[in-house]
Amino acid sequence: MIPKELLSQYQGKKVRYSKGDYVFKIHTKPHFFFQIDSGELKIYNVNSEGKEFIQSIFSTNRILGEAAILGEFMTYPTNCIALTEAILWQLSKKNFLMLLNNHPKIHFLISKNLAYHFYYKSMIAKEVSFENPEHRIITLLLYLKHFIYNSQEPFEYCVELNRQDIANLTGLRVETVIRSVKKLEANNRLIIRNHKIHL
Repeated sequence: MIPKELLSQYQGKKVRYSKGDYVFKIHTKPHFFFQIDSGELKIYNVNSEGKEFIQSIFSTNRILGEAAILGEFMTYPTNCIALTEAILWQLSKKNFLMLLNNHPKIHFLISKNLAYHFYYKSMIAKEVSFENPEHRIITLLLYLKHFIYNSQEPFEYCVELNRQDIANLTGLRVETVIRSVKKLEANNRLIIRNHKIHL
């Protein structure tokens, strides 16, 4: 999202994470803005019973940590962990705010990105509260297809999430996800190729 030369100009540095490393933990202070150069990250919470709920999964060129900085949060409300080997651009809070102040177009893009996040949170909250499993799953996958991966053609989008990821994103059990995906396939809402969901 932010050009790499601009990140470098504002003293951004690349930090390498191994699979399983935390980028940040819940209740720690937000000091940095991050942009993914390569790899995949997961933002999630765990309830008192140990059940995980995935807030988002991020990959190359996605940003994170901006809401905590712009909202002046005292601490992070979630955990962020590397799902793969990852390299992240890391920019201090001070330099990130300076960059936004000096580059209004970048500031607009960051605000637009936050709007997408708010839309997603609102949509998922409604789905988890009211809708049946098939509706929850197809709504999530269509959101990823259209808004995250900007894909429009039928069945060209391959879902990289596994069944456990989908369960954690929708508040469902894995067994329910498996049954629901089969129903969606039977109704031609998606297809399965080589054990991968396409829609």
